[in-house]
Amino acid sequence: MGQLKLECILKDHLGNTRMTITDDNYLASLVIDATSYYPFGLIMKVIGKEGTGVLQNKFKYNGKEEQNKEFSDDTGLDYLDYGARMYDAQIGRWHNIDLLTSKNNFESPYVYVHNSPLIYVDPDGRDGIIVIKDGQININANVYAYGAGANKQVIKQMQSDVNSRWGGNFIAQTSDGKQKFNVKINVNISLYEGKEKNDPSIIEESWNPNNRDNFVEIGSADKRSYVTGGDEGEWRSQGRNGLTLAQDDPAPHEMGHLLGLDDRYTDKNGPNKGWEINIMGSSQKGKVEQRNIDGILGDAMKAYQAWSQDKNNAGKEFKYEINTNKPNKENK
Repeated sequence: MGQLKLECILKDHLGNTRMTITDDNYLASLVIDATSYYPFGLIMKVIGKEGTGVLQNKFKYNGKEEQNKEFSDDTGLDYLDYGARMYDAQIGRWHNIDLLTSKNNFESPYVYVHNSPLIYVDPDGRDGIIVIKDGQININANVYAYGAGANKQVIKQMQSDVNSRWGGNFIAQTSDGKQKFNVKINVNISLYEGKEKNDPSIIEESWNPNNRDNFVEIGSADKRSYVTGGDEGEWRSQGRNGLTLAQDDPAPHEMGHLLGLDDRYTDKNGPNKGWEINIMGSSQKGKVEQRNIDGILGDAMKAYQAWSQDKNNAGKEFKYEINTNKPNKENK
């Protein structure tokens, strides 16, 4: 029999390796590894053909590297390496706390994908994407709108208002001051499926663990707007107290929440001291300031600085996912 060559790896919707197929130069194909999993990642040993010893694949559940005794002499533990931290499929928990736990403080920092492993994956042990390369930082966001108030005129106004507030010139730098960057925020607001007043019963993309878009329902008579879960929400389609949407548009303020920023006001007392003219303190009069950009990029810059110290990364593109999975954020 000729030398076995890897032909392909078949994965499911969560990125879990389910089957490894090879070409042995004689047979058309040969299944040498078939794996099924319990929801949190333990392998069902009695199902399929796993571990023939011909070609061992240690990147299976979520495509993460196994750190068990079969593949590693260092630990002998059944951990999966997600980059930022190790995961234990035997208990369905991380062995280290969430590095961004202060932004996700409504559940245990050890919980894996909100206890819903059939729906979500965790790409790197964190939770959305900032791109850094060649002195430029791009923060990109897509917002798809649906609902009774979602029409072309409303979308056009919201896009214009977001561009005017968030389209300024901003900068960022590493904490040691050695590297400086120009920052550009690119937001695209459009109708879901290109349809006005779309009323989908299910938005399939929102269940895709690899989808980083935002899906917002725009009502026809809503009085308030909010963002929930970091990528969904409800926005009003008209101004309040006799104002037009152009005079009282919630979109620029709510974009701040989609990018991970907190409210800087209370209903009772109005804007917090020092935040009276900031977008997160006043949706009507507030401006996007450098401190908003710093707030969005804080954790990403720390991660980038550590990453850039590796000379092998020189000239490469750095990507960082924003953790914006927070409780509801309500606009005034």
